[in-house]
Amino acid sequence: MTSTHRTAVAVPRTTAGPSRQARKLYLVIGVVLALIWAARAEDPPWQHALRTLGLMLVILPAATLLLRRKQARTGIQLPELRHLNIFAAKFLLVAAALGAEWLLQSHTQKAAHYVAIGIAVVVALVGPRLSRFFIKQSADPAP
Repeated sequence: MTSTHRTAVAVPRTTAGPSRQARKLYLVIGVVLALIWAARAEDPPWQHALRTLGLMLVILPAATLLLRRKQARTGIQLPELRHLNIFAAKFLLVAAALGAEWLLQSHTQKAAHYVAIGIAVVVALVGPRLSRFFIKQSADPAP
């Protein structure tokens, strides 16, 4: 009985699918990023990219500060973020969006809107599955 219990406890949490809360969070983040991208559809794509990247680079330190304050206030151990992985993912997302808009703008005047929808979909669907790369996992307990 004890060995079965240990096996159940030792299974890493990352093997389970993303939580409902994580999926909702990534959906909200994706929609917000899409709205920011689409809000200034008349601007050149490079301005969208700089604005979005700048915003995302400001949000991470702010989120880290808020997590640390909440941890200090509540005493609850909160996850530690992997900043380099998060920055890399943000950069790749913005680079892909920029490239997609440049490719689409010769075919349609609504390129920024299509890219915004793509951003929301990618963040909402892929983000929760990649979240294990954005959060430092604690070491598994010894058996």
